[in-house]
Amino acid sequence: MQIDGIIYDPNSGPVTLQEGDFVVVNPAFCSAVIEVKMTLSGDFSTMKKFEEHLQEIHTRYFPDRTAYHVMGVVIADKDPESVSKRKLASGEMDHYYKYYAGGLCPIFVLFKEKEQCQYELHAEAIEAMIHAIYRNTKVNTIHLG
Repeated sequence: MQIDGIIYDPNSGPVTLQEGDFVVVNPAFCSAVIEVKMTLSGDFSTMKKFEEHLQEIHTRYFPDRTAYHVMGVVIADKDPESVSKRKLASGEMDHYYKYYAGGLCPIFVLFKEKEQCQYELHAEAIEAMIHAIYRNTKVNTIHLG
């Protein structure tokens, strides 16, 4: 499974293979994964499908870490506030960008797409993404044996 981006600290462990900016690294030496999509289209036509994909990455590569270590970024959507909402089991509404929600792989929709390549910030999601990335910069001292 190809992953768009990983947060990796070279001091945490060796690279298995490197070719320019492309590296193959043991997941134990990574602190987070970030999947980036321009929009929610194609295979990931809904936030739920995208979150299920992120959960699959989490289960496969980061089962020893909390789910928020696998994040999704959607660059733009026509209505980022609406697509960012998710229904909780209790029936209440919450947001996919609430990275601290238990068991959730957060998804951040960064911009509202307006007319003719004009974009408006989705400030709540951008702020949450910055906090989540900062929170994920530390690599656990978990080593595979």
